[in-house]
Order: sequence, then C-alpha cells, then structure tokens
Amino acid sequence: MKIPYLRPLVGMWRREATQYVRERSRLVASIVSPFMWIAIVGIGIERGLKPDLGSGLNYLDFIVPGIVAQALMFTTIFYGVYIVWDRKMDVLKAVLVTPVPRSIVFLGKVVGGATQAVVEGTLLLIISTFFVDILWLNVVPAVAVILLTAVLYTSFGLALGSFYESFEGFRITSTFIAFPMFFLSGALFPVVDLPTWLTWFTHVNPLTYSVDALRSLLVGGQQAFSYLTSFGVLAGYTALATLVGGWSFNRMEA
Repeated sequence: MKIPYLRPLVGMWRREATQYVRERSRLVASIVSPFMWIAIVGIGIERGLKPDLGSGLNYLDFIVPGIVAQALMFTTIFYGVYIVWDRKMDVLKAVLVTPVPRSIVFLGKVVGGATQAVVEGTLLLIISTFFVDILWLNVVPAVAVILLTAVLYTSFGLALGSFYESFEGFRITSTFIAFPMFFLSGALFPVVDLPTWLTWFTHVNPLTYSVDALRSLLVGGQQAFSYLTSFGVLAGYTALATLVGGWSFNRMEA
C-alpha cells in the first residue's frame, strides 16, 4: 500500500541527516558539554559535598540520567534555530512553495531532529558507563523515553523557531524557557520540599517526567511518578507540541 507523502517525508529526513553528518562539530559539542557537566559538576559535588539524597544513590548516579535528559532537551529546543536559518537563506521558501503540505515538511524536520537527538542520547548512555553502572536490561524503555523527549522538544523548538526571524530573538527566548525547565526538573537536585509554586512548576514541567523515568530505569533510583504516569504525560505533551508545531508551520510566512 502506498503511503501518501512518504517520499517527501523521507526526503526531508535525509536532508536533515545529511546536514547533521556534515557538521561533525555539532556531534562533538553535544557530547562534550554533557560530559563536562558529569565530570565537573557531578564528580565535584560528589567528592566535595557528599550530599545525602535519601534515595540510596550517590550524587554521580543521581545526576547522570538528568544530564542525559538535559542534553536531549537543549539539543532539540535549539534545533529550532535551523528554521530561522532556512528562512534567512530562502531555503524554506523554496520548500514551502512545493505541493507538499506544510505539515509534512514539519514532520520531516521533527523526524530528522529527533533522530539526531536519539543518536546523541544513545552515545551518552554508552559514555555514562564510565561513570555509573547502567541497568542495560531497561535500555529499551529508556530509549522510548529518550525518543518521546526528543520528539517533544524538537516539535517545541521548531514551533518556537517559526515565530522568529532573527537568531538573537530565538536564542534569548529558547534559553529563557530551557534553563528553568532544566533546573526544576530534578536533574541536579531532588525536587522535594520546595515552595508550593515551585512544586507546581515541577509537576507541569515535562522534563521532570523524563528525568524521573530515566533515573529509575538507568540507575534504579526511587520514582516520584509511576512509569504509566511518566509515559502518559510525555506522550500527551508530545502530541500537543506536534499539533502546535503543525499549526505554527501553517501560519508561518516563508
């Protein structure tokens, strides 16, 4: 059975993949930056402060899954800058005047960006074995969490990028959004006994559920939410981000 618009969808994915392979510095930077967080922040706090997390984990075990989730989020949110770049170079205009629906163009970019993030996330899991003992029996559901997180934030980043025509505006806004989500996700410290308004923020923050699920799956940390809740929330946010992203592409002027 012939799937409608499969060829243009695959074509968009190949374009994004080819661009990624050619920019090897992106892959290096996406791996080195999380490695610095683990090696400097993780080992530094573990050796210097020896925090009591009350979960049976040392700080290095605690932080590694959070840094994997952080790397996924930052890589995919900032992926939206390529929409701004394509508009500057008139590449997007050439694509959008074709008979292919804009929703297919958007999905092609989502698949391309998410593929890159999953590759980077998998490499980070492998590198993490030098610091912590990974529970490889849980790798399949962990990759599912990585995939959902990647699609969610790629869609969000592309939707955000469609509203901007300058790199500066996009970077300021995306950074303003990304850092609070990171710091209040439980990636660096337990999100317990916080003020009510911060607790509310952690519960509506989708990255919280990614971090919680990955920590439990990868190092056996105590769960704040059940797997069903984490997967359900991530799936719901992913569907919402995809719908909003498709709508933003349809209203966008090339």
